[in-house]
Amino acid sequence: MDCRSIDNLIQLNIDKQLSPAAQAYLAEHLAACEDCRAAESAYMALDALLKQELPRVEPPAGFSAAVMAALPAARDNAVVFRPRRKQGWLYGLAACAAAVALFFGIWVLEGDPAENFPLIAPPVIAHVDEPEPTEAEVATEPLQVAEADPEPIEPEAATEPEPQHYSTSTELPAVAYNSELSGEYAQLLLASYADYDAICPVINGDTVSYYTEIDGVKLVWMVPLNGGEPLFEGETESIPSPLSVLKAADRSAEAATPCISATSPDTLSVALNYGGDRTGLWLGNVNELDQAVQVDANGGGSLLGWAPAGNKLLYTDAAGALHIYYIAEQFALTVYPSSVHSACWSADGLSIVFAALGGENGHYNIYKVSVP
Repeated sequence: MDCRSIDNLIQLNIDKQLSPAAQAYLAEHLAACEDCRAAESAYMALDALLKQELPRVEPPAGFSAAVMAALPAARDNAVVFRPRRKQGWLYGLAACAAAVALFFGIWVLEGDPAENFPLIAPPVIAHVDEPEPTEAEVATEPLQVAEADPEPIEPEAATEPEPQHYSTSTELPAVAYNSELSGEYAQLLLASYADYDAICPVINGDTVSYYTEIDGVKLVWMVPLNGGEPLFEGETESIPSPLSVLKAADRSAEAATPCISATSPDTLSVALNYGGDRTGLWLGNVNELDQAVQVDANGGGSLLGWAPAGNKLLYTDAAGALHIYYIAEQFALTVYPSSVHSACWSADGLSIVFAALGGENGHYNIYKVSVP
């Protein structure tokens, strides 16, 4: 794991959002990395400064409404800035301090702007007395006829949007989603149906396609990768298999034991997710499979896939729990506890979208998590 990822873990640790396993890994890295120790000290100093210098202030009544009314319309596309490695975090600290100072200043300034800024005065409008018109001028002025008030126009009654349908007549099911992040890995619910499974997500740029099957009809849906309202795209003849999305294969027959294999993007290494007597995640050279070694005892599930950069793997165990293994760091994380049906990587390898049982509907939902 590089120092940029460690930078993220440092911030999560200050906010007390790391699991014990991640805390132990962070402590091990900090013991060997002087730059990251310096970054941690700076973050902790900033955290202490903010707590000391900024007392809690209760906003006046109506403050939120007044601020929101003064803001320009929200942009559709939010830009996420990620911390840069080493000296980049210094600029980040300066930016944070400036933003906090500006925000604190807004809380302090209340009441009439002219009271806070006495140099700003309202404009002075001179009043000029006009002479009264003469009798001759009054006689020659055209007669002013008052216009009748226009009749009020009755607004058209609002109409409810017609529901979407598939197969020309059947109404589409309602879909739920959530914009709030939760958990250690910023888990986001992208799509959930009360009576149907949502499965086999596939990431295409900044959107995710996934599938449902209703009364024997297979449907394709699309949802933004960072969350939003899912949209119906159309019907399809088939649903891709979870292994084809991950470019993995089932080798159980030739291995005479449950086994999923996947070749690394550079085609030099192979990963094996074994069940049975060899349960676990194994890594080896493509030309020397008999020399593969076990790197994690968790395994035996139906999923296995390399990140696009070839630096980590996602895989499931026999209970369907979703794990990530970092190749260079020889470190494993558990991302979701059980019952994962299908999953895929984002192009940058920093997000995983997966279908898993969750919530109260008893069906597979589509989730996204962010991983270091």
